[in-house]
Amino acid sequence: MTTKIFITGTTGYIGGDVLYALYKAHPDFEYTALVRNSDKGAPVAAAFASVRLVYGTLDDSKLLEEESSKADIVIHTADSSDHAGAAKAIAKGLAAGHTKEKPGFWLHLSGTGILCWKDMETETYGEAPSQQPYDDLERVSDLTSLPDSAFHRDVDKIVLESSSDVVKTAIVCPPTIYGAGRGPGNQRSRQVYNLVKTTLEQGQAPQLGKGLTEWDNVNVHDLSDLFVLLVEAAIANKPDMDEKLWGKEGYFLAENGHHVWGEVSQQVGQSAFEKGYIKEKDTKAMSPEEAKDVAGFEALSWGLNSKGFAKRARYSLGWKPTGRSLKDEIPFIVDSEAQILGIKKGHAEKVYILPLKDALLTMTSSLKNPSCFLYSPGFAKIEDAPYPAIEDQHDVHFWNHGGIISKVDPSRPLIMGHEASGTIHEVGTAVTSLKIGDKVAIEPGYPCRRCKSCKAGRYNLCPKMKFAAHPPHSHGALTKYFKMPEDFCYKLPDFMGLDEGVLLEPLAVAVHSSRLADIKFGQDVVIFGAGTVGLLCAAVAKAMGARKVVSVDVNNSRLEFAQKFADAVTYHPAREDSAEATASNIIKLHGLDEGGDVVLEATGVESCIEAGISVLKRGGTYIQVGLGKSKVEFPIVKLSEKEINMKGCFRYNAGDYDLALHLLESKKVSVKELITGVEPFERATVAWERTKRGEGIKNLIEGPL
Repeated sequence: MTTKIFITGTTGYIGGDVLYALYKAHPDFEYTALVRNSDKGAPVAAAFASVRLVYGTLDDSKLLEEESSKADIVIHTADSSDHAGAAKAIAKGLAAGHTKEKPGFWLHLSGTGILCWKDMETETYGEAPSQQPYDDLERVSDLTSLPDSAFHRDVDKIVLESSSDVVKTAIVCPPTIYGAGRGPGNQRSRQVYNLVKTTLEQGQAPQLGKGLTEWDNVNVHDLSDLFVLLVEAAIANKPDMDEKLWGKEGYFLAENGHHVWGEVSQQVGQSAFEKGYIKEKDTKAMSPEEAKDVAGFEALSWGLNSKGFAKRARYSLGWKPTGRSLKDEIPFIVDSEAQILGIKKGHAEKVYILPLKDALLTMTSSLKNPSCFLYSPGFAKIEDAPYPAIEDQHDVHFWNHGGIISKVDPSRPLIMGHEASGTIHEVGTAVTSLKIGDKVAIEPGYPCRRCKSCKAGRYNLCPKMKFAAHPPHSHGALTKYFKMPEDFCYKLPDFMGLDEGVLLEPLAVAVHSSRLADIKFGQDVVIFGAGTVGLLCAAVAKAMGARKVVSVDVNNSRLEFAQKFADAVTYHPAREDSAEATASNIIKLHGLDEGGDVVLEATGVESCIEAGISVLKRGGTYIQVGLGKSKVEFPIVKLSEKEINMKGCFRYNAGDYDLALHLLESKKVSVKELITGVEPFERATVAWERTKRGEGIKNLIEGPL
């Protein structure tokens, strides 16, 4: 039976990101979202096509009761910690619509402003903590019995008192939240962001009093992951977990770091100064009254203490936060707030284009088809692109997810991205295999279908191939709407996410190279390079029956990954070794007798090419998968003497995507483990720079909402 979710606050920062994470993990659920009106609902409907919208406010008690009674799980994030009437309506609706045999679940968002009660009571600002940190596992009763004067306490009590065998509740209480939201509405947090905004407006970072107050913090993506875990625990509804997750024990502090507000002010001031946004790097002490005058009531939180340890989620749910730390996020927040204010480095000029190493790109809500244009190596900009009209009735549109980088002419900026997946948005009248809402991976190039190469079944060699992000005229898929022929879109199975769909493209490259090599059962395959393509080549070779797969690379962490990911044996060549020595050592160490049957060279590096020819047995097969310098020295005599069968490898051909998808569906190959980072659309350049530095394996970019 399909799980029914009722969620509030989806146009907000937290609720929008929670819906994004939950929808991504469980697109098959039935979602109902409360929005104020059709204008507020439009972006939600555009981002999440299958979500049912109901229109109303938190004051519409009857509506809240009705929707809560019908839902299996209620996720309340809209002004949830302070609107007592809405909390009472949700409690009443859940109790009316559920039984002990089929309980309803309520995931309620509170906030650790509730822990500031002591400082607020004594009107103490800027001082170090006077209380020990709270603990949501070993001393959870301290959290569920806070003084009635505590901020948010009145609504917390409504939730706690409604808990029973019929209504199972969990309160999620996050501290300072940061990071780019992924929802369809507000994507900006407040506490740190307003501190940064005040810094840029005042020309100096504010500090309340002595700046000794301490808080906890959490990346919004990690917070959303906690909500997903709680939803999954609710669905499982294991009796032995009741006392650990729900009711009087179900109070979750959601921290993944701690900070001192004075130190945050110093970091903000230093970052803004170094970037040229302000002229004074030192902080400026302020009284509470001064802080309220320049930044509003919320500025007082910079001078209050709120400390606690989030043990329950880690212990009971296996929550493992992985998001960027607050300290590492601050430079990006400084850039984003500067762009909102129209400030450029140098203190006065308007923002135009930022360098990749340092950029968070600006995107306004007025863009119809936001697209990431590369102007030249190092400079990118988000601009509007024409909505791609369907002319051939076999075409489809989809919302995009994914992309990579290339060089272009600054006079002809190019939309980037060729590794992509998305959701069908519109179809031509002749399309029969796909429908609106289908998740698909795309094969990012389509041929003329008429030339000799196409008719010979080698359409990847078509001279008129229209390939995504190929300068100067073929734009890529890092855009909201992208058009492709029906037969170059591959429907993903329900259990597969769009992130996995993106990696169908490099997997198809690995499939193509392995098919060119005609890998047979029992053969030994040597693969040079343990990047994304090299690792996938290793996995595909194993799936095709290779006896032994040897992964060769100079990065030990990637070699360790190859052992687990593809059951490969490995070799780390010494920098001083010749190609001959490297080949000889590989053969001896791994018992390859006369040499490998197949070499897949996935680096394009000259020394690896030579070692690849040397490590092959006589009559072996060599496939050049990777691209490097356009001209290299090559052991042509050895190639001839050993009668090596050498082939180039260019993209993918007929059947490669189909086989790649089959390998994923049958779970003979997995790609999920390769994903080491996901950045929102506005941070495309951050993902590119991370890849350039060799950080992680596969860094993905989410398409614009």
